[in-house]
Amino acid sequence: MAATKMAKVINQESHKHSKPSSDKARVQFDFSKESLDKLDEIVNTINASTRAEVIRRALTLFTEVLAAEKRGAKILFRDSDGTITQIMPLF
Repeated sequence: MAATKMAKVINQESHKHSKPSSDKARVQFDFSKESLDKLDEIVNTINASTRAEVIRRALTLFTEVLAAEKRGAKILFRDSDGTITQIMPLF
């Protein structure tokens, strides 16, 4: 069975016996040790309460960057010394 079909079957089965949920859905990710370490470092750096908070914030930022690129905007970083660096387009 294809992975997508398997995920749908698992999702349907898990919801058969659960109470109606709010507008939230539970998801699970597999991270390499290196990526998980980076995620935890960000959690600590920004004082996030959870890893999920970091992922939600990243999704918001990514959404804004994609919308800006779609409008033709360029994403720039300005360092404290005034140096401007353009990041590569995401897509």
